[in-house]
Amino acid sequence: MNIDNLKLIKKIGYGMYGTIYLVKYENDYRALKIEHILKKDMNKKSSIIWNEINFSLNFGNNYPDQFIKLHAYDFINNCEHNQEYSSNITIFSNKTQKKIKSLSSSDFCIRKIYSLIDTSLDKIFNKLSKVQIYSMLIQLFYTVNLLEKNNYIHGDIHAGNIGVLKTDIKTLTIGNYTIPTEGYIYKLIDYGFTTNKNDTENKKQFKKLFGKESKYIILLLINFPLWTFINKNNIKINDDKTIYKKIKKTSEFKLLEEFTSDNDLKFLLFQLLNPELYQKTVSDYKFKKVYKPVLRIDLLDIIFIIKSINNLDTIIKFLLYKINN
Repeated sequence: MNIDNLKLIKKIGYGMYGTIYLVKYENDYRALKIEHILKKDMNKKSSIIWNEINFSLNFGNNYPDQFIKLHAYDFINNCEHNQEYSSNITIFSNKTQKKIKSLSSSDFCIRKIYSLIDTSLDKIFNKLSKVQIYSMLIQLFYTVNLLEKNNYIHGDIHAGNIGVLKTDIKTLTIGNYTIPTEGYIYKLIDYGFTTNKNDTENKKQFKKLFGKESKYIILLLINFPLWTFINKNNIKINDDKTIYKKIKKTSEFKLLEEFTSDNDLKFLLFQLLNPELYQKTVSDYKFKKVYKPVLRIDLLDIIFIIKSINNLDTIIKFLLYKINN
């Protein structure tokens, strides 16, 4: 596929590092992602850019119900692409700001052609019914489990990086189970931080997140109102280490020791049960109100899922029961 021969239709979105355009190839519509890279990024041996490409070609493309397909890519010298930022860069650390500015001024770009999605989870989450949320959870937990089984992490799971495809297909086969789609198929998108166990440049990131990304799916249920406000208003947040350190000192967190010894699960429960206190640890910003969880499914269901977070089979059986009853 010659990317230069694609017909550019319109811009459909942008983040901090890349811009997405709707393009037409013959009779097909696809997504073009263009982003600035450094010259050294063009070297397969030295760049995380190649993690994303290799992930798609060697793994993601084999699972079309869980990941968008990479159709083609190329590199551009003397790139004139002007990147808009989805957030005010001052909310990030000085190191990250420096990286963003360095990339934006680069003369090199990469273009990637992906299959299309219809929307992202952050756009429809508040419209989903209970059974649709149960279906969503099964699909996403399975996808994370699939990554872990093959020694990958996604590295940046949030509602904006969960693509949604509207579908007339009634069911999906997931493992040994037939899962109702309830009208939507959910795919993880944006593989810029996707990392394999064998990636020598991102060992710390892999160690930090491997086996823990399912909790970010739970966070979507717990803190969607809070994080929607934070993202909309470009509020600077504390890093995970600082937040966790503050929370661990509270008596509310220590009380959860009787429920579970797993610190990650205690962390989730703390946010669920103590929204005001959690909000104060997230940022030094002076919130005018408490953004409490708006639970879209039953509290006891969330607690059961949290308790069973490391057992995919148990979670799928439980959620299928909830869908069917």
